[in-house]
Amino acid sequence: MTPFAALLSRIAAAIIIFASAVTAITLPVGAALPYGGELAYFAGVPGRHTPRGEIRLLDVNRRVSFAPNFSGENSGGTYEFICWVAHGDSMVAFHQRSWLVIASANGANVERLTSDDQLPTLWTLPTCWRGTAGIYLPLPAENRFYNLETNSLHTLPTDAYGSLTSDFDFSPDGTKVAFTGVFAGSPYSDVRPQLFMYDFATDQTRTVFVSDRGGRANMMNPAWSPDGEWIAFTHRFRVLRINPATRETRIVYDFSATQNVEARPNINSIHWSPDDTMIALEYIQPAPTYTDYDILIAHLESGEITRLSSLTSDYISPDWSPDSRSLVFVSRNAQKSEILLYDVISRSTVLLVSSSQLPISPSWRPGLR
Repeated sequence: MTPFAALLSRIAAAIIIFASAVTAITLPVGAALPYGGELAYFAGVPGRHTPRGEIRLLDVNRRVSFAPNFSGENSGGTYEFICWVAHGDSMVAFHQRSWLVIASANGANVERLTSDDQLPTLWTLPTCWRGTAGIYLPLPAENRFYNLETNSLHTLPTDAYGSLTSDFDFSPDGTKVAFTGVFAGSPYSDVRPQLFMYDFATDQTRTVFVSDRGGRANMMNPAWSPDGEWIAFTHRFRVLRINPATRETRIVYDFSATQNVEARPNINSIHWSPDDTMIALEYIQPAPTYTDYDILIAHLESGEITRLSSLTSDYISPDWSPDSRSLVFVSRNAQKSEILLYDVISRSTVLLVSSSQLPISPSWRPGLR
């Protein structure tokens, strides 16, 4: 055996890849699943001012969904789900009139969070981040974060790094922000994207990782591990994780092994499991229409890789259960949309919801089993 063949043999032994088209199990009506907790999702057609649909909560164990009855002084109209708050006792939702509300999990006690004199009208559906430090609403165009709990604004000193994009993430304790960027004013040929970390306490920004190649799109999707020890991010066609304290860097998965550059996927998002042992990736497989979305699960210790894919459907919007046992995601094609649950232990997939309406971004209610 040549040295090169021996190296390939060792790599094959270290990385086990399970690649298969998912076949979802449809259980009899009333059959219970061994999973607790609830999911929130928006069922329908989203829109900034004319959304058609509703927020729904799904009891995963019984596979029964219902629409919360929003009530209170600021209730009425259509809401789109944004994120859960704290331990799952409340949710943040986007109102069709372009402002945010917070409500209890069953829709009661609706309170308006933003007003015209606090923030400009929200013309796009925002994202939010929840943590021990509050609920943050990013305002990328202004390089600011608005804390919905304390009604305070935080400005990132990112002028030297160009404008803030959607490529950022808060540390679990809310004290730091990881973001990607480049030094403003550099010629494109000299651009070397970097991963930065801003510390709210010291008001300082430092470089965590510098790309060895130019190109603004070469570094994206920073994602903190739940324990705050690592930041995962995409660098060219690789997914890396780095310890910001020690700068230790490890490869999560390398798509660049594909020789044909045009066949290399684009990575959309990175999702850590709550127990820090796995990372789920949503990526786009190159296809004639360039709309073939798949999901990959990387087991960090063993190096095992599991692909969730389909020849007829896109798989998008993965979200981990609080116990890290299962991953829910949306399956969509021209005929129907479904919410599926993948069990990482049994490697089985169960159908939770099937609908002609597209379920958008299913999100596990945190802290519940």
